[in-house]
Amino acid sequence: MSLVGTYVNPSTGETLQIKEANDSNGQLSGTLSIPFNGSALNAAVTGHYHFVNSSGSQTSITFMGMVDNSSSTPTIYEGWAGVTDRNSNYAQLNMLGSKSSVDASGKSSVCTLGGPFVRQ
Repeated sequence: MSLVGTYVNPSTGETLQIKEANDSNGQLSGTLSIPFNGSALNAAVTGHYHFVNSSGSQTSITFMGMVDNSSSTPTIYEGWAGVTDRNSNYAQLNMLGSKSSVDASGKSSVCTLGGPFVRQ
């Protein structure tokens, strides 16, 4: 089974959609939907993954999502790293991450994020 799919993080309310995953070079891309003011901002995602011993089901994975600010939205950068579950259906991505945010007025924050992304 491919990593391509939709994953929801119940802890953060974010949705990761992996649209492309290339097993030969480990590159992935997609979008990350980040809750913001009762709606969501869509961040472009790039990442990398590697199968344990270059085969098998468990996989190390990392991805980054970025939203650059507009007049009504902040700049948000998120980076995540973790591992998949131990079977080949990738039911869960067990991840930890961090988030930086800067709004148009210059107010900023940095925080840690956690929790699994569960395949839908």
